[in-house]
Amino acid sequence: MDQIKRAASPYILNAPAGTGKAFTLPEILVVVLLISVVTSAIYSFYELGARAHKKALGRLESVSSMRFLQKLLSDKLSKKSENCYSAFLKKDGFAGLTGNQIENILSENLHAKNDPLYDAVGYAYYRSHAAGGITNISASDAAKKIVSSKVSMEKDFRGAYLYEATKEAAVAPGELFNFSFDRAPSKVFGASFLGAGKSAVISTNASESTAELNVGDYIDLNSLIGPSPPVNPSFSVNIKSGTATIANLFHVFFFFDSDAPPSASLSPNITSEEIKKYFIESAGLYCGDGIMFYETDSFENYVNHAIYVHTPPAGEADYDPDGNILKTLRYAFSHTTESGKKIYDEVIVKNLSEFNFVYYGKNGDIIEPARTGWKWAYAPQISFLSVEAVSSKDGIKSPVKMTFQFYTQY
Repeated sequence: MDQIKRAASPYILNAPAGTGKAFTLPEILVVVLLISVVTSAIYSFYELGARAHKKALGRLESVSSMRFLQKLLSDKLSKKSENCYSAFLKKDGFAGLTGNQIENILSENLHAKNDPLYDAVGYAYYRSHAAGGITNISASDAAKKIVSSKVSMEKDFRGAYLYEATKEAAVAPGELFNFSFDRAPSKVFGASFLGAGKSAVISTNASESTAELNVGDYIDLNSLIGPSPPVNPSFSVNIKSGTATIANLFHVFFFFDSDAPPSASLSPNITSEEIKKYFIESAGLYCGDGIMFYETDSFENYVNHAIYVHTPPAGEADYDPDGNILKTLRYAFSHTTESGKKIYDEVIVKNLSEFNFVYYGKNGDIIEPARTGWKWAYAPQISFLSVEAVSSKDGIKSPVKMTFQFYTQY
């Protein structure tokens, strides 16, 4: 009879042998619930481990790529060529350069005479300098001119264009020499070597101030034009000597921080040969999204390097969880082979949601690139740069910050 009852009840299972009891419905429900909880716990534990493993792999890949970048920058910056006095800065400079432009700049054998570079940063007149009476000179030659004047290069190098006005002739007492420009100079300094008892006084249309040049050395003349010079500044040198004399009446340097050569208007007693116009070659690109510089080997061959951010087209891009396009960091350089110049351009860091170069002076002050347009800077003032990056893979973000020093100092 008991066997018949058990068979007729769908909710009673056989208990283990020897117990003499069957499982009840509540007991079955508890077991099912326990199985569900244990299974969920095992799955959650596995998922947590898998997520941690994936995060570790993503972090490892990111750190590995950034370590390679660290080694690359440390190695290349330590070999950065000397005599690179000019740097062009722009916040997103490489974003405005096409792949062909970058390749053309890198493929030039003589970086200092790099037409594509000056075209790219807006110096469109570079190719026609000779026709305009402008001499392209190396940074070293320009530096020698400045050094010979005993003026601090770090303080007084202020642009790519340098005009040098000199006069050596017989003059009568009180003779006046005038020259004006279509834009204000970024730096003016000068001297006169008339000798004891004679003087040359310089003045401008920007202020009532004057300066005595015949003081035995070059002096800073920027105070004459002040912080808000007129659109067309003019300068006058009055030779106040007791007798007619032949001497170095005046020697004045004008720097111009502009992307076009300034025009000069001279009084009839100054010839065009007495104001020499120079464009100072040698340059690097220091941008928020990339850096380009060069080095020279023992055979005076130039090698150009570029480390820059590349943003894929929208149809080819991946995105981070916030919807930002993931970028790549590329390293490109030129190399001379038996068959000619060869360009290498490879990805070194992937999956970047953020990347930025930040530049610092010797005192730790930030040197800001221009937000729009290009900004000229005296390259040796840039002593450090830092890399601020965030990589994103499989929804996991990894921030990195590294600092580097430009080992070559001037």
